[in-house]
Amino acid sequence: SLESSTGAIHTQTAIKASPTWARTEVLLKPTATDPKALLRLTPTANGTVHVAYASLMPVDTFKERPNGLRKDLASLVDAMKPGFVRFPGGCFIEGHTLAQAFDWKKSIGPVEQRPTHPRSFWGYPITNGLGYHEYLQWCEDMGTEALFVANCGMSHTEVAPMDQMGRYVQDALDAIEYALGPATSKWGSERAKNGRAKPFRLRYVKIGNENGGPAYNERYARMAKAIEAKYPQVELIACVWGVVPT
Repeated sequence: SLESSTGAIHTQTAIKASPTWARTEVLLKPTATDPKALLRLTPTANGTVHVAYASLMPVDTFKERPNGLRKDLASLVDAMKPGFVRFPGGCFIEGHTLAQAFDWKKSIGPVEQRPTHPRSFWGYPITNGLGYHEYLQWCEDMGTEALFVANCGMSHTEVAPMDQMGRYVQDALDAIEYALGPATSKWGSERAKNGRAKPFRLRYVKIGNENGGPAYNERYARMAKAIEAKYPQVELIACVWGVVPT
């Protein structure tokens, strides 16, 4: 049900519990506008109910995309006619530690199966409901360029040794393949499973975020060489901390 903070029911429906994990969708049509309304799941019999994921999604999303964006917010961004949109954000791609860094591979696939990012750089959990696939779709819907940010093996407190950089290089290559690869490729096939056989457009890839110094230079060169060799059409961006334009 959707209820007010005082318990008034705006709308409700029945859901039959499943003995195994199952996805259930229902349509709720509230009878009132209430910014403080609550989504409430109320068992009608004794027992234990496990809920792994619960989400309220509007039917009318931006460009009518499943698991889409709020139409009002996305339309405001669209009206700005941005030249590009960056994903993910800066400090979020780094994390305070490398273990807290954003992992784009955990942000694709069925939304209820995406693991929660337990603790973002700012200290609160992230559902991964808006993932890499939805981001690429949003950029296409707006007619703007996509800019993907790849972790370069650096966080706010850690730097991965150069002999461990292979995983970060491959992760960036995989992200590009997810966007640009044919449906027969490893990550292009994952994109196709998620409902998109045709490649997306991905023009920009930024390596790292607000890093700099010898450690960054070395890791940027390693990643840039690998990306340029396989995807020469992608434009690479360095993000160096403390550089004053001249």
